[in-house]
Amino acid sequence: MTSLPIDEVIPDLLAALRGRTCALLIAPPGAGKTTRVAPALLQEDWCTGQVLLLVPRRLAARAAAEFMAGAFDEKPGTTIGYATRLDSKIGKSTRVIAMTHGVFLARIEADPGSREAAVLIEGQAGWHRGVLGIAASKLAREYHRPVLLFGLEEGRASGSGRSIPGVSLHGVLSEMTHFFAEFGGHEQAVGGSLPSARFEEFRRDARELFARRVSPEALLRIEHTDGELPLEAIDEALVDDLSRLEPHGASNPVPVFLARGVRAAGPLTAVGVSGLRGRLSSGSGGRSIGCIAWGTQAREDSLLPRLSGSHAPMDVLYRIESRRGYPTRVEILDCRPEVAA
Repeated sequence: MTSLPIDEVIPDLLAALRGRTCALLIAPPGAGKTTRVAPALLQEDWCTGQVLLLVPRRLAARAAAEFMAGAFDEKPGTTIGYATRLDSKIGKSTRVIAMTHGVFLARIEADPGSREAAVLIEGQAGWHRGVLGIAASKLAREYHRPVLLFGLEEGRASGSGRSIPGVSLHGVLSEMTHFFAEFGGHEQAVGGSLPSARFEEFRRDARELFARRVSPEALLRIEHTDGELPLEAIDEALVDDLSRLEPHGASNPVPVFLARGVRAAGPLTAVGVSGLRGRLSSGSGGRSIGCIAWGTQAREDSLLPRLSGSHAPMDVLYRIESRRGYPTRVEILDCRPEVAA
């Protein structure tokens, strides 16, 4: 097997995970994070469930699974599998599943009560506690409600939760401490564990409690803007200046900007089962910039697909996304038909 830079630090990573439930691994593109780490976890005694490997695109999921399966001298669907919106290879013995974010979100949304509930609570065997906080943050932002995610292993449900402004996750759950073996956190983030046998009872009672404690108004998404910023004003200097505001969190949210008279530079295409991506251009006909939209904005019955499909001018609320190794793009949070300033 060809050596990759990440191989040197995998022993340290595994040692760290034996002593705690999470670890942060940072390495440049091409180091081998995607294809080396997940198979290495299977050698650990504590790793008895499935390893879910989230990748941004379906082609990447399939390619990663094929590469990892080849290292086992197997085909995808045996020890290593993948799941995308269009295709999947998963067998009874599959331990590692490379999947797109959209498929991961669809698994969580499969519970018919999730969207209507005042809190989203899900749990599954194989979900590692180390990534649940990150996933809960993303879901809380997309669906604008508190989120609790649990990994179910060896009779214990261990998880993390994230909330939204105005809803004290820790405060509400403090009324249910009789369920928890471990519990702690603060207003916007919690962690805890409870017996797996009581997970369904906990979920039912928590949904009922949050329905009583959280007002419907708190679950209405109200987007605020930090200022008006035309798309053509986004450049490397601005992105560098904004990076100085990091790290972001509940008390220091990512800036939200308004751009007027924006048009889709072409058709928006599906990303997994819960996203749209494409390019936007300003009304002045300047350069275009990549865009992404998730959750409610990407639904077929929302304004974004209709306005972009008709090439109509629109006003958009957006965040700037800058990822190392990728072009800068904007995440559309909301849109409306163009309104005169």
